[in-house]
Amino acid sequence: MTTPTIYPTEFSGTYTDYLNAPSVDRSGAMRLYTNSISVPDTTSSGAVIGLMPFNKGARLGYGSVVAFGDFDTATNVTANVGYVYEDNDTTTNINDVDAFIAASTAPQAGGVAEFSAAAGVNFEATADGWVVVQFTADTTQAASITYNLNVGYNG
Repeated sequence: MTTPTIYPTEFSGTYTDYLNAPSVDRSGAMRLYTNSISVPDTTSSGAVIGLMPFNKGARLGYGSVVAFGDFDTATNVTANVGYVYEDNDTTTNINDVDAFIAASTAPQAGGVAEFSAAAGVNFEATADGWVVVQFTADTTQAASITYNLNVGYNG
């Protein structure tokens, strides 16, 4: 089971978050989910930072963006944006933490990163999970992550 260690205040970091996943609209329409999350300094490399829970069948639009504050007093921190499943396995529910954004330098001084990694273009969730951020080095400053995620579910 993969669950975030840091998540937005309206969620609990448990399986109940999937009951409140934004935009469960089976019409195929894209819905915008906007939120912000505060991340403490000295957040460990590889910590799972949850942005938004999703349900099986979710797709993410490539107009989605993630804005990072300045998490790094040097130039060590890069960020990946991808997804993790509640019940990840090695055949159908495979976590991919850099499916949407791989190794963005935006957290080094603050900046915006757009979904651009090829791995996530055809993403359709095979189970419940989270859109997540993972840093590649420990953060040295507290900052926020603000995001606009386009999510849709095909009927």
